[in-house]
Amino acid sequence: MTGGTASASARPVNMYPSIVMPDFSGAELSGADLRGTDLRGAILYEASLYGADLSKASIENACLKDAICSRAKFCRAKLIDTFFFMANLTETDFTEADLSNVIFDSAKLYGANFKRANLQGADLGWTDLKTVKGLTQAQLDCAKRGKDNFPGCQPIDDDGVELV
Repeated sequence: MTGGTASASARPVNMYPSIVMPDFSGAELSGADLRGTDLRGAILYEASLYGADLSKASIENACLKDAICSRAKFCRAKLIDTFFFMANLTETDFTEADLSNVIFDSAKLYGANFKRANLQGADLGWTDLKTVKGLTQAQLDCAKRGKDNFPGCQPIDDDGVELV
């Protein structure tokens, strides 16, 4: 780097080489009280968070691939750029969570609550939205792969009424 600028061929530099991302792969955290916890960058591959409370937690850039998060609470949590590929999110509560750019590809979202959640840029590819709660058309419009990927699938509100 010369004169404060990097050349186009320069490789990205790890500004924090001593920081190791926390690895909780396969961890049993069912029912844990993790409210307000900082889990940024955490690896929770195949972790069990069944019924855990992660309200107001910071979980940006985390990997929850194949994680079991059924009945977990992510109310007002920051989950920006988090990876939920093939995760079990049955009856999970995402009320008012920031889910910007989250990848839900192939996740199980049966009965999950998205009331007032931010889904800007979220990837909902290959998910079944028929039973999700609190999901509005405006939220779907913000997602990368909204309703158009799921012909005939209409989200429902908290009272079980289909949203048009």
